[in-house]
Amino acid sequence: MMFKKELVVFAVIVSILSICTFSSEQETFGVLRGTRPPSSHYDRDEFAPTTFKYLWYWPAERGDFDADYWQLAPRMQPGSDGNYTAHFRDVALGAAIAVNCNGLVNGETWSATWTSPTGEVYGPSTLLYQNGCFYGGLWYFCGCGWPPYITYEEFTFYRTIQCSDTGVWTLELAHNGVVFATEYINILPQINPTFLHQPSFSQLDYNDPYDHICHSPEDYNKWIPCQDSDNTLFHYTIAEMGCALTSFCEILNYHGVTVDPPTLNNWLKAREDGFLSDGSVNYTKISDFAKAQGKTVTFLGRGIFERDLLSDICKYGPQALKVNQYPPHWVTAIGETDNLSDWLVIDPAGGVLNYTDRMYDVISFAGPGYDFTDRLNAICFGFFCPVEAYVVDPLGRKLGYDPITGKTYNEIPNSGYGGPVGGGNPDDKFLDVIGAVNGDYLVTVVGTGTTESKYEMEVYARTSSFTDTSVDMKDIYTGPNVVNKFLFHYDSANIQNSALSGGFDGGGQRPKDVNKFLSYSSPSDSQTELPSGTTTFPLLIFYDTKVISNTFKATLNGVDVSNLFHPNPGSYETVNINLAQGRNVLILSIDGNLDKRVATDTDRLVFIVK
Repeated sequence: MMFKKELVVFAVIVSILSICTFSSEQETFGVLRGTRPPSSHYDRDEFAPTTFKYLWYWPAERGDFDADYWQLAPRMQPGSDGNYTAHFRDVALGAAIAVNCNGLVNGETWSATWTSPTGEVYGPSTLLYQNGCFYGGLWYFCGCGWPPYITYEEFTFYRTIQCSDTGVWTLELAHNGVVFATEYINILPQINPTFLHQPSFSQLDYNDPYDHICHSPEDYNKWIPCQDSDNTLFHYTIAEMGCALTSFCEILNYHGVTVDPPTLNNWLKAREDGFLSDGSVNYTKISDFAKAQGKTVTFLGRGIFERDLLSDICKYGPQALKVNQYPPHWVTAIGETDNLSDWLVIDPAGGVLNYTDRMYDVISFAGPGYDFTDRLNAICFGFFCPVEAYVVDPLGRKLGYDPITGKTYNEIPNSGYGGPVGGGNPDDKFLDVIGAVNGDYLVTVVGTGTTESKYEMEVYARTSSFTDTSVDMKDIYTGPNVVNKFLFHYDSANIQNSALSGGFDGGGQRPKDVNKFLSYSSPSDSQTELPSGTTTFPLLIFYDTKVISNTFKATLNGVDVSNLFHPNPGSYETVNINLAQGRNVLILSIDGNLDKRVATDTDRLVFIVK
């Protein structure tokens, strides 16, 4: 597993600065720095070398958030028992500490360990002070206290918490291995009520005519289309029939669409398809109303067997829930009770908070998405030998150095490329991609030594969900201006789907999934020209996890050379290909499994020895 060797140091005076980290398999959280001076309140003596300051959080309801600016996030206030309360839609939770700049010594450490309600331990995540610098895994900065009158540096340890385990979490903060603060945070399986419409809507407050349905004095339960010429018919009111309508208003207001039941009712009535024939709201039109107000509220689906209600509430906000009773009644679900036994709801019949276990139907919506710029998703590529490297991320941004063209790239924010920090082999290089996005990363490695040699490459990737994976490749052939290309697929939703393969897929097959059965780091093109006298070529080949090994075939200039290869699924190998003067043609093929069929990947590689 690799550790941080170098990253560009960000120095911003006065404005807020914070960088996150990951490094070893234990580093599963963000460590960020701030430049604001500490406040005068601490849990410990103000002259102590380290003090706990406060907890902060970022609720999803506040929209976009960049973790770099954690000092602008709301601070949590402890309850009467000294403990804290959060909610399962909150995106992130962090603890701020102040480190006294006076008397710092080499080797000092600060760490945070999080323990879930089920007893699972995350951490410790560690900050190290060494030779005048603070190291937080994939970042470092030197100095302490700026401007000079500031005698403290602020840091935070944080983790993402949205849709994580609910219940009481324990956070332990330690200095040099000794715990100096223990905090307890109860994450409730509910939406924070302060972000709901206040007060909640009550359908009983509105006697406005509802829809086009009326009833007669003789049979109140008989639904009859209203007629202006018939004064004997009674019109249903929102108070009588508007439970679903009122629930939709709660949901719309939560997502920033200001509307009350009469306004939404009139908008729906003005449209031919605003209500269904039985007088119920056409729920698919709720999204259209939001769009007309310049907002985005998306209809996700309907049905208790189609939707995971608790997951929808956690990810997207409140949802409409139909209670199993007669007459039918819709409420707004905002979570579960603390003991997870009942649904916590806002009942339109009075606009009161209530609970129920009688779920009959669900209509789900999602509000506008938000961006949480989280530096915890990250990838580190390490190269141990005289090579240079650069990477192109899924957005086309480049990072690193190309010695062939002499170009340096620094297009990926908060990321860096360079050699080791604090000693080590100066030939080692590291590409640190911070805030990694999902997709394919094309890595180009160019040999810079004067002779043929071999190098080692390590890839370490992690996610904000506290999962990671790593790949360590040894004995990779290189030489002056020799090019190797690798493709790393990064999937933060399921880190085990992340995988390293060759940067050249051989070309030819469609769909692209077939073309990935065989891939190559070297060669990096279908035709390779080599200098006179070359007798072998080190073919670095990758086999996809879906390949069928016993179907592999390889011929070189028409001669079967399949026995040189070992096509194990999910593996790679270097095979030395013997070459003759002139044109050499290597044809490789293998079958692999797609979802519903078996397909064949065939590649034709040409080597020309001049």
